[in-house]
Amino acid sequence: MKVAHIILSVILISQLMIPLYAQKKKVQSEIVARYRPRTFTIIMDEKQRFSDKQLDDHFALYKGYVNKRNEIDATLATTPRTNQNITFSPFRGLKISETFARNGALLHELYFENIKAETTVGKQTLQAILENFDSLEAFKDDLMACAKCARGWAITCYNLDDGRIQNYVLDAHNEKVPMLVIPLLVLDTYEHAYMIDFGINRAQYLEILWNNINWDIVEERVIQWIGGE
Repeated sequence: MKVAHIILSVILISQLMIPLYAQKKKVQSEIVARYRPRTFTIIMDEKQRFSDKQLDDHFALYKGYVNKRNEIDATLATTPRTNQNITFSPFRGLKISETFARNGALLHELYFENIKAETTVGKQTLQAILENFDSLEAFKDDLMACAKCARGWAITCYNLDDGRIQNYVLDAHNEKVPMLVIPLLVLDTYEHAYMIDFGINRAQYLEILWNNINWDIVEERVIQWIGGE
């Protein structure tokens, strides 16, 4: 008799929990759809390009960041804000991962956008470079130095506080990130960006990347954030 009561109780609890679980999954699915991977068509110089394998794997990695961004966002919606601790708490772990996934997705989008063959430095971009680096060659030297020592990203940014353009080194998506800056040009220096095609030869990868910078999109960013024609 007791066994029958237990079985009946389990069935009743299950029937009560199923609608609640379904509702929770519905809410999470709505949140998950917030961010979607973008599609990029990268056109590079035929003699200086990345292989399809290199690009396809890189796109897949990027999509993973977008998916995790959605997953973290959904999980945060139901994670308690109480009993926080600087050593560990589920909420803390999610908030740290949130910036890693967010920046990982957005930095890759900016990077893929600014790759394209046969474009030239725009008028406003060149003016900004000359005002801050004196020459395009000096700008390239500074950016390549950053890219060769960066563990994650080298980014050219417009500083909102002082109006300067500077190149910065990021050791991870969410490490060494400067404040009050707008990215104008983004270079991925993680090994995953070049290992399939170039092994550990980062310098060769960077030279080919430099020769395939989409200066048109850089010009658009400069005009949008700094101003100009």
